[in-house]
Amino acid sequence: MNFYLNMVSGNKKTGTMPVSTSHAGTCPSTCPFKEKGCYAKAGPLAMHWRKVTEGERGTDWKGFLLQVRKIPRGTLWRMNQAGDLVGTNNLIDRSALMELVNASRKTKAFSYTHYPLTEENVETLKMANNSGFTVNVSTNRRGEVDSAMKTGLPVVTVLPVGTTERVLSTPEGNKILVCPASRGVELTCKECQLCQKRDRSFAIGFVAHGVSKKNLGK
Repeated sequence: MNFYLNMVSGNKKTGTMPVSTSHAGTCPSTCPFKEKGCYAKAGPLAMHWRKVTEGERGTDWKGFLLQVRKIPRGTLWRMNQAGDLVGTNNLIDRSALMELVNASRKTKAFSYTHYPLTEENVETLKMANNSGFTVNVSTNRRGEVDSAMKTGLPVVTVLPVGTTERVLSTPEGNKILVCPASRGVELTCKECQLCQKRDRSFAIGFVAHGVSKKNLGK
């Protein structure tokens, strides 16, 4: 099971930036989309992800870190268009994450994680974010945003299909800025860069997409 780094992604959503894929074994069992609803399990991305998971594409962790070190200084890039952080039994591997942080220190990296917000995982994620590697906490609906934001970590969430608002509020009054691309604005991640900002005071919402989108974000 490998890790893959595409230095110039053809992903229309991200724009032409480096984008990585981690094998499916990195996904924690607590992710509700693991069995049903994961956007990465359909289309061309699913085929690519399967080849990475089966070892047909990519390299091992050490080889991947060497590739990350070659990303040009100041480059914005996304870790994990599919897959999650390295970990075992819903516990993030702190050593592996900090190796990644160190390898990408000169870049502008961002990622997302569905690992549970246990005390140890939160501490690990804070270490990464405080060191300049943005890891967004992924929540599954608007009602989960408030508790996640209390950790002080950057938060994203899934919104139901049909969401058209630019800004939403949580039950406790936190703001959710809906991703511009989710609202039909022609703006790539490379141009937007909001998910890379660690110190933002609002969550970012993504309107559900993929084959099971009608059941997500509710």
